[in-house]
Order: sequence, then structure tokens, then C-alpha cells
Amino acid sequence: MPRVFRQQYTRPIPEGAEHVTIKGKKGKTIAAVRFKGADGKMITAPVTTKAKQAGRLCRVPSPLWYGHVPDPDAPRGRRRVPLCIGKSESEHKLSDLIRQAERVEVHIDDQYTQHRQRPLREHVEDYRLELEARGNEPRYVRLVVSRLNALCDGCGFASTADLSASRVMVWLANLRRPKAPAEPLPELEAFTRGEAAAALGLNVEAFRDAVLRHRLPATGKGPARRFPRATVEAVQRLTFQGHSVRTTNYYLSHFKSFCRWLLQQKRLDPQRDPREQLTEGNVEVDHRHDRRELTTDELCRLLAATRASPRVFRGLSGGDRFHLYATACGTGYRAGGLASLTPERFSLDHKPPVVYLSARRNKSRVPKVQPLAEDLTALLRA
Repeated sequence: MPRVFRQQYTRPIPEGAEHVTIKGKKGKTIAAVRFKGADGKMITAPVTTKAKQAGRLCRVPSPLWYGHVPDPDAPRGRRRVPLCIGKSESEHKLSDLIRQAERVEVHIDDQYTQHRQRPLREHVEDYRLELEARGNEPRYVRLVVSRLNALCDGCGFASTADLSASRVMVWLANLRRPKAPAEPLPELEAFTRGEAAAALGLNVEAFRDAVLRHRLPATGKGPARRFPRATVEAVQRLTFQGHSVRTTNYYLSHFKSFCRWLLQQKRLDPQRDPREQLTEGNVEVDHRHDRRELTTDELCRLLAATRASPRVFRGLSGGDRFHLYATACGTGYRAGGLASLTPERFSLDHKPPVVYLSARRNKSRVPKVQPLAEDLTALLRA
């Protein structure tokens, strides 16, 4: 039979306990106390000898028996598990747990075997279907899946048995480190969008977004659009400076959500859940972008310029966009919420006037009723 033991813990010496002496290790006499336990049986417990606790605490055995089960992920190759109150029952239970652990180690007949044998990419694809079924925006789903695939490929995770917190943390740390470009830029003074993206190892959309986000200069329009060398060098510096802590925290958050889903679907053994060892970084030590609210003057100028604009953008005239921006400022709704609003959602004759947002379009997944200011109500009434 495997060895079982009782865990020792300290407790205050009960009132009225009898002070006695007992033989300890190597035949030495040690101080102890004798008192009646909760079950009515007498307990003899050694008194602690630590300076701060001397004479106040005693060591008593736990009511449960414990044992050690093999676990390659544990610090010493084994982990302690609680068993039963009876010794013989605990020995039988420990034997079963050891047998089960040995079968799991060689991937023989346990409830997670079939899921370990599937490629991790298939689990990620199932997770994508789950996200879509929850009503998430397609753009968000694509972003989450692309980050999960990048993390799993970067860490070398081929199946759920490979999931490791330490490998995730190392990979994220490498993402934050600045990198040197693999090859120097071609000797060109102006680049097309395709030439610039190829030289930087990016796709065309990623290069375009970087230029727009950082307002880098470019000349021409359409196929004749050219990007000066300084613009391409600026995008290169931004690309190879390493990811921010906030970005790597997004990767970590998506991975934790994925692991939580695996556990809920009974695809991952709870003993191999890596989430407890994963900690997010402090975004304050790696602040990249300062974001602020528009001032009242800036907001008024934006709305006035939009209302006077003769340009039609995405089927919306300047006046249409003016009312859309005013509604966004007056309600605080996100783009998806604004896009879902119809005239029936507005109750302008209500006291006070309100607009209703459905639970499906609200991030908190609860219906929201937003009061409207009088000036916004006057604009929307027409």
C-alpha cells in the first residue's frame, strides 16, 4: 500500500488542557498537552517550541489523511492530495489516484485523451465558432483567433498537453523586446505601398494602418500614391521596437479566456490549467500613446466642419455624419451600438427623452436606456 500521512497544523492550547511529557524523536522528552477532542477522544499534542509561540500553541494532526501523487508539472515531480478520514480508505483512494496518474502520463484511457490527440488549431477553430455564436463582431473574432494562433505557434503548442505558463510568459517577453530588421531597406527614395510592405515584412493593410495611425506623409492618390523613405523608415522603427505591455496583456487575456473555455468544455484537465501562473504586466511602465478627450472648442469645430462638408462618405452626407457624431457624443454608445439604432429606438416625447440600446449591442449584455439632452433631442426630432 502507498504511504499516507496526516498533515500537522498548529492551534491554541485549549483551556484546561493537561500538561504532560512525551518521547519525541531519538528518545528525547518533549513537552505536550493532553485534552479531549471534538469527537470525545483524548488527544496528546506536542507544544510548539518557537520563541513567539512557545507555551501558546500545540501541533495536532489533521482529520484527513494525505498522500503524494506523481505529477511531472509539480516542483518535485509529485503533488499532495487530500484523501479520507479513515486510514485504510485513504490508502485505497491513493492507490487509485496513483494508477490514474500513471495512465494519464502515458495517455491511456482518461476523459481528456481524445482532446489531447486533436491538434490545438482545431480547438481554436471550435472556439472561433463559439465566439461567433455569442454574437461578437466579426472583426473582434478575427483578431482574437489571429492572436491565439500566433501565440500557440510561437510557443510551439501542438495540443492541449503542451500548454505551459512559462513558455507563454517567455514568448510574450520576447514580443516586447526590440528587434533588428532582417534586411536593410532597398535603396529607393519613394516606395509604392506593396514595395514598402514587402520590405518591412508586413501585409499591405498593416502598413497602410500604420501610416494612417501615425499620420505619416505620403504623396499622390490611388495607384500613384508613393511613400517617401522617411515614412517607411518610421514604420520600420515602429514595427521593430517591440510590442507594448498593453498589447501583450491582450494576448494574455485572450489565452486565459481560451483556457477557461477548454475547461468548461471538459477538453483540458484542471490539474494542467496554466492560468494561475500567468500574470499581466504593468502598462504604466511602458506607456506608448497619450489619449485625451476632445475639448469643447475642438468638438464644436469638428461638428461644424462635418455639417458643412459636401463629401459623401460610406453613403453618409455631411449632415448625416453630423447627426451621427452628435448622437455618439450625447449617448456614449460605441460604433456597433450606434449602427443598430433605428427611429423606433428613440422616445423623444418621453420625459426625459431617451434612446434604447438592445442587450445584444451593449457590451455588458444588458438593455440600456440613455437619457438625451434637450439640444440633442431638438436635432434628432427632425
